[in-house]
Amino acid sequence: MIEILAPYKETADAVVKHFATQSAVARVLGYEDLRNVTPWTTGKRQFPPEHCVTIERESGGVITCEYLNPEQQWLRVKDKAWPHPSGRPVIDHAAKQGA
Repeated sequence: MIEILAPYKETADAVVKHFATQSAVARVLGYEDLRNVTPWTTGKRQFPPEHCVTIERESGGVITCEYLNPEQQWLRVKDKAWPHPSGRPVIDHAAKQGA
């Protein structure tokens, strides 16, 4: 059996490439210390939803929440101010409850 050490590496690499460095990703997410974002920027952990929204906004809609965290039930609310053409991402909490 092969153990996958960085299951989200492709996603992490795309984010780091877009922002140029792991330190830049940390700054975008509001952290001063790179160690706070290392699990996400190395692909060991998935970006949490609240950071997905920040990354999407700061990337100008290029890196979407759906790409960063596809297991989350994302919906779009029309918002002309949001950089993504389909609108602002929101989480469908009712879907989690089986409604």
